[in-house]
Amino acid sequence: MAEENENESYKKYGDLYLAVRRGNWNAVQEFLEREPDALTAKINWKYQTPLYVAAAAGQVHVAKKLVEKLPEEKLEMQDYYGYTAITETVMRGNHELTKCILNKNKKLISITNHIGNLPLIQAIYYGQLEMARYLYALTPLDDLLPAKDYNGPNFFTYCIYTGTLDIALDLMKRHPPLGLARDKYAITPLLALASMPDLFPSGNLDRLVFWKRWIYEYCIHIPLNRDSKEIHLNVHKVETESQKAKTFISVPALLRHLVSNVLNILGIKHLYQMKLTHVQAQELLSLMCARITCLDYYERRDGCVEYAIIKAVENGIFEVASEMLKADPDLEWTFDGQKRNLLMLGVLHRQAKICSLLIGLDLNKALACYEDRETNGILHMAGMSGESRTMLNRIPGAALQMQRELQWFEETKRVFQPKVRVVPNTEGLTPRELFTKEHKDMLKEGEQWLKDTSTSCTVEFSRHVIQKMTFSSLYQQR
Repeated sequence: MAEENENESYKKYGDLYLAVRRGNWNAVQEFLEREPDALTAKINWKYQTPLYVAAAAGQVHVAKKLVEKLPEEKLEMQDYYGYTAITETVMRGNHELTKCILNKNKKLISITNHIGNLPLIQAIYYGQLEMARYLYALTPLDDLLPAKDYNGPNFFTYCIYTGTLDIALDLMKRHPPLGLARDKYAITPLLALASMPDLFPSGNLDRLVFWKRWIYEYCIHIPLNRDSKEIHLNVHKVETESQKAKTFISVPALLRHLVSNVLNILGIKHLYQMKLTHVQAQELLSLMCARITCLDYYERRDGCVEYAIIKAVENGIFEVASEMLKADPDLEWTFDGQKRNLLMLGVLHRQAKICSLLIGLDLNKALACYEDRETNGILHMAGMSGESRTMLNRIPGAALQMQRELQWFEETKRVFQPKVRVVPNTEGLTPRELFTKEHKDMLKEGEQWLKDTSTSCTVEFSRHVIQKMTFSSLYQQR
């Protein structure tokens, strides 16, 4: 019976609901004059007020007039899901209405929804990055401290995942402990950074063609400790005859004076943003690593420090692995759940730069002697194929992939001492035997690729390819 009465109450406001949705302010005003209590009534099954309905419908003019009529405290009313009207405006990126509501009741910036998220979290979660910047400037730092709840760590990790590193840097400088604080998914900002290869040069710089890399390295200059509102490009080769010194052009000025389609064709905008991201990520990493030097065991564990360097090695993020090892050399002795050390993981994931870094350590020979839980040694890691697929997907064709795997195995065997070449694992397989077993399918795919290629190419080219890349015979020779 009570439920029927509630349904009847919603029907009572049907005309008001439709008028608000359609943006008919005259009809809304007439209804409110007849029933003043409807201003704060819940007019649909979601328990939403007229203001919330107007915000959801994008009827800004109606919503602003409703804000004027509502008492300050009534702006804090929540719907069935614990959302206030500002939650709706934030998720939709409606800056005008968000500012209007916050100007009347600033406390809304700190009111969480039913799962404890601040409006700031809703903004960045739904990809409204400019709205997140606006709300971040208004949100009290106390609301983001890890001692209070997960909002601060959640926001920090979201900033990293979305590449909003200017905010992440500011937050790190304002409260450094946030860099190693766990969010509600038990992920720290340091771990999030170690999971994002594209934020660093080692993750995407090698993919640039030579002339774009030249522009990246020599034509784009991003000063350290810069004002975030004034970033400069150092353009050496576009100076006029009268310009003898280096020319610094601010980004807004550059975008105003240079032709937009030319910048797009040359990829200048993309290269600038890439380098800016790299600089910000490196600065953020340095600040985080400065904190791990003085951590005890429990602080390292809670900060996911060891897990972070493992992820950096697996993802091939040279900058993160190198910086963390400099900050805390004891991280050389990090092992994953399978009892594999960093060098073993580098070989397993085919991360050449990481391996070179670790081989340069004084402990490289000791690290090469370790075995995992199944007594797989360093050369067994080179013989496994499962974890190498991500890197191999960048190489076209199964034959070339197989060639790369053979080269990696032989190079690993050459670098490390003879003992690792013959010791079997718990299955009784030597590294060579494990390689053969793991790459059986790839070998067949490679041979089929060669056959298909030979039928579609000229006889001379086919003879060259077959001569260079017949893997069965190469296997027998090995």
